[in-house]
Amino acid sequence: MFMWRACSNILPTKYQLWARGIGRDDECDLCELCETSGHTLWRCKVAGEVWSNTRLKLPSIEIIPKDFVDIVWDILKRQPGIDWELFAATAWVRQPKEEQRRPAPPSRQNWIPPPRGFYKINVDGAVFKELGSCGVGVVIRNDARQLMGAMSKKLDFPLKAMEVEAKVVEEGFTLARELSLKNVILESDAQAVVNSLTESCIAPSSILKVIEGVKLGLCGFDSWDVKHICRMKNSAAHLMAKNAKFVSDYVVWVEDSPSVIEHQVLFDVSGLNEFSY
Repeated sequence: MFMWRACSNILPTKYQLWARGIGRDDECDLCELCETSGHTLWRCKVAGEVWSNTRLKLPSIEIIPKDFVDIVWDILKRQPGIDWELFAATAWVRQPKEEQRRPAPPSRQNWIPPPRGFYKINVDGAVFKELGSCGVGVVIRNDARQLMGAMSKKLDFPLKAMEVEAKVVEEGFTLARELSLKNVILESDAQAVVNSLTESCIAPSSILKVIEGVKLGLCGFDSWDVKHICRMKNSAAHLMAKNAKFVSDYVVWVEDSPSVIEHQVLFDVSGLNEFSY
């Protein structure tokens, strides 16, 4: 069913939705290029990492067509004997989810507090290519929208985008354990990482060890969940990740609001549909 939808060009990509008057633009949230089916499932930098970590030996495609079906036809002509079931399963990891693409009411585009008795962990990563390092951003709030903890941490070694996003999930759960929080919901805007934790699919090899470690650590919580969200709802964690460029190792705030996200937290609390980067 998925391959039929992908090759029929009816996946809810931002390009398809934008062409129907839904959404603000047709740009990929990860790399700001036009999010067509060919881009989402093949050309996007995260998709490239997913494909490179499979055992499939795929031909090089220099000019990426707009539609995924054209990529499938190209591979079928040049290398028809590949494992098409594995090919479909790998592409499925990168598919845009319909529930994530439905336009939400404007008042709910900002951060949403967790259910009563839970703590929400928002995480995001940043890559500082010019420094050869990466940034980790973590923000933890309770059901009353109060800040319980936050962290900016610099990792002084280069990682690819998906590896950074897996690492920030690990760091987010670690900070929650250090704060003795027992009922948590973690939110990330990295779909492939979220799928690796919440679905039965095997994580890409580049993040497999980190994901396995995260799953082992989850037994320390009474209850937990991991959810994918759009970047707009993850603004505070994004700002903390970018702020890591300016710290030497890491900085943790407990029950105090870092100045770099002070305005964003106020926007989230007031329910204003605004954010800053």
